[in-house]
Amino acid sequence: MSGDLRRSTELAETLGVSQPTMSRLLKKLGPTVLRVGNRRSTRYIGRRSVRGVTSPIPVYEVSPQGTTQQLASLHPVGELAHWVEQQDGEGRLHGDLPFFLDGMRPAGFLGRFIPEAHRALGNPDDIRHWSGDDTLRYLSKHSWDGMGSLIVGDDSLQQYLNAALKGPPVRISVCDAGQQYEQIIGEILESVKVGSSAGGEQPKFLAFRSEPERQCLVKFTPHLHEVGRRIKDLMVCEHLALEEIQRAGFSAAQSNLVEGKDRLFLEITRFDRTAQGRLGLVSLEALDSEYERAGQRGEWFQTCLRLARRHVIPVEALDAVQFLSAFGRLIGNTDMHDGNLSFFMTGMSVTELAPAYDMLPMMYQPTQGHLRSPPLKPPIPLATDSQRIWKKACEAGLQFWQNVSQHPLVSKSFQALAQTNERIVMQARSLGDKLPS
Repeated sequence: MSGDLRRSTELAETLGVSQPTMSRLLKKLGPTVLRVGNRRSTRYIGRRSVRGVTSPIPVYEVSPQGTTQQLASLHPVGELAHWVEQQDGEGRLHGDLPFFLDGMRPAGFLGRFIPEAHRALGNPDDIRHWSGDDTLRYLSKHSWDGMGSLIVGDDSLQQYLNAALKGPPVRISVCDAGQQYEQIIGEILESVKVGSSAGGEQPKFLAFRSEPERQCLVKFTPHLHEVGRRIKDLMVCEHLALEEIQRAGFSAAQSNLVEGKDRLFLEITRFDRTAQGRLGLVSLEALDSEYERAGQRGEWFQTCLRLARRHVIPVEALDAVQFLSAFGRLIGNTDMHDGNLSFFMTGMSVTELAPAYDMLPMMYQPTQGHLRSPPLKPPIPLATDSQRIWKKACEAGLQFWQNVSQHPLVSKSFQALAQTNERIVMQARSLGDKLPS
């Protein structure tokens, strides 16, 4: 029995048997069939066995204070689907791994270490080849410190409790952060060739900082040859872009530049962590796939507008999304895909837009060792841009390129490019007068 949820009458008709016979068959199948609903609304679907996983799988939520509660139970059903049974009795069928777990899939540079570290799972060596069941197998055993606030499975919850008992890890201090980061990279380089990460992901690692205490993602440059210098320029740009978003009155990840002996490091404070606990997080990509499924891949504002009209995300987030979309185009960010915009969640509900992240001029990212240095194409506002937001984004874009052109850690050639781009954005600013007010 696979596919969609079916009533017993539908199953009887499909099999060509009487209703009493169908009832006896369902009783005989017992725990291999999931029963949903009561009385006349009762529907059935076949359970799916996932190797190494005991079903149903509890899904826990960590609060901002660090306490936990069970949010739902996960039932693998059909060929790929999952029935999510919430604690309040409500349930929903998901065609694959539920959207709220999507961001916990291993990915990118850090994800490459996971198959080797967890050989006992028997999953493929390349995380890009992991199925939903492969991911669920991993999450049910090792999701205690994943992105957001969710923990999947009792084994993962036990690891979370064990980590809490051990207390906080060693903190990186302000005075010798660069030296300690250089030591961490030495260990990383023994495991993976930096610069060849899957999907072009920026190499990074996790660190805990003191003064104030916080958990960070730390990006780093390769050695400062030609490509390394460009990566350094872009890391400075990312730091400056996040600062400019904050100055414009919108939320962005907190960042800090740290100079090492041979490299530059960019610390980005994790905004899904609080002093004691966690905050739920879901990407725009996961939300759009779950609620739209129409393949209408557009820019951020268009996607968010559709979701706001369906009451999936708060309408109050739209101004910030429109600003970030415009600002990104004005600084040459050609990588504003739906995975690079996220929302906070409580339980299964979206609450607000999360801070901006991964905002930098990706048009200048080296490709296979080659540098690209064209000036910006003159940015043109979209029909959906408002005059107020476009002008605000242009002011931020101008200040961004000006700051890049004057920053002491930016190379001379990139400073000159920034000056050219500043003039181009200045011309684009005048287009705001032609937009609807």
